[in-house]
Formats: sequence, C-alpha cells, structure tokens
Amino acid sequence: MPRRARPVRFEHGYGQRLPYPDASFDRVLSAFMLHHLEGETRGQTLAEVRRVPRPGGALYLVDFGGDVVGPEGVLARRLGHSARLRHNLGDGVLADLREAGFTESTELAQRVGRLGPVTYYRAAI
Repeated sequence: MPRRARPVRFEHGYGQRLPYPDASFDRVLSAFMLHHLEGETRGQTLAEVRRVPRPGGALYLVDFGGDVVGPEGVLARRLGHSARLRHNLGDGVLADLREAGFTESTELAQRVGRLGPVTYYRAAI
C-alpha cells in the first residue's frame, strides 16, 4: 500500500534567522541559493541551517560551482569574475559547510549544463 504524501508548506523568511526550533527537520534542501550570499550572511545562514536538522539529519544542497575545468556554459565563464560565484569554486562550499559545524560534508555529483557546472552536496550533523 503506498504511503500518503505529507503536505508541503512553503514559507518566506531569511536564512540567517530561520523561524524553527532546534532539531525540527530530518532534511533541509537548498537549491541555487548559496551563491547569492556574501561574507557574514553566508556564514550566518549556514550556521542557522546547521541548527535545524535533527540528529542524523542532513542538508542537501545544489548550487553552481565545484571543480571547473573549462569554460563550459555561460555561468562558467563568469565564475572567476564574481566574488559570490568564485567562492563556490573548488572546495569552497565544503569548507563553508565544515566551518558551519557539519561533520560529514561530501560532494555527491556534478553536472555541466547550459549555464555551467552544478554541484550536489550532502552535509550531515
């Protein structure tokens, strides 16, 4: 017998001030948001995201960046010119996840699309 899907609720807010209690989610998803954040806001947001998964929970993150080996895609050519995008290059995202307190941060996959490289990460607590 198929499981019933749970209702999905969308809420607006700021990543550095999530309106949820500690340890309130099994999984957190971030899709193409991290490259919009700079400096202190980026660190505050990742620390806040680290606060809300339950023990054994994880953050699944997808964003532009990762290892770039050539000029594939429009965005790939801009990666080196934008401070926000440049910070996602190489192991920049993994380093930020470790600094925020995630203990098991790994790159799951990378795809190169029309815009450029897209990297998928999993970060556990």
